Amino acid sequence: MERALGVRRNAAAPALQLSSNAAVKVAVEAGVAPAVLSGLAVAAELREGRLVEVPVANLDLRRPLRAVWRGRTRLAEPAARLIRIARGSAA
Repeated sequence: MERALGVRRNAAAPALQLSSNAAVKVAVEAGVAPAVLSGLAVAAELREGRLVEVPVANLDLRRPLRAVWRGRTRLAEPAARLIRIARGSAA
């Protein structure tokens, strides 16, 4: 978030830090502070009107993701297909 917003670390302390999306959503619904969560995590709350999306222009929140598995393990076909999709190869 700091990188995306172009702010230095500790420029603004978070209102609180919570360990799960569910806890963050409860805090936001209670009016504690706004938050940034995945659209998938808040789809039901947005649909039901319990939370409100605030569009932000020119903010790139993409981040690198890593696929990991135990070495020398052959992936099951569904997992191998997911890796190919993530790499942009043909499924």
